[in-house]
Amino acid sequence: MDKKACFKLGYIGKTHGIKGELTLITDIKQDSFFKKLESVFVEIDHQLVPFFITSATYKSKHVLVKFDGIDTIEQAALLKNSSAYLPLSFLPKPDKTSFHFRDIIGFQVIDLIKGQIGILEAVLEFPQQNVLQIISADKTELLIPARLEFVTKIDSANKCLELNTPEGLLDVYLK
Repeated sequence: MDKKACFKLGYIGKTHGIKGELTLITDIKQDSFFKKLESVFVEIDHQLVPFFITSATYKSKHVLVKFDGIDTIEQAALLKNSSAYLPLSFLPKPDKTSFHFRDIIGFQVIDLIKGQIGILEAVLEFPQQNVLQIISADKTELLIPARLEFVTKIDSANKCLELNTPEGLLDVYLK
């Protein structure tokens, strides 16, 4: 499977128990989505390798997943910190109050106080939180936590993302 034809579902966190179960950290919060899921691709040595799911249960902040053929804690530990992917066709449709990060890449970013600050280059995924990577006109990299409370408007027609960043955050980057 080509990585370009997939979206990042999340990443495999820690092992759970001694029978090969793992935690899958993901932003998708729909138990029904995981109940229907038959397999995922796990990135191993820069290759996407399919793993068939024998069980998946959504918990409050992660999915408890068991893969076919992974039956011990030692086998499961080899998959820790690996990224998990699905084909783009599996990407759940956002409702009217949500969006996918991939949909806003390339948007002009405007701060309510500072004005136009740059172009959204990427959304960096970290275990603690996602971060907006914005490149300013002078090629300065700005890293802003991807928090919904900072987003005031998403204008898809004009490819514009409006933010209300905390006071002083942009001063670290902008002169």
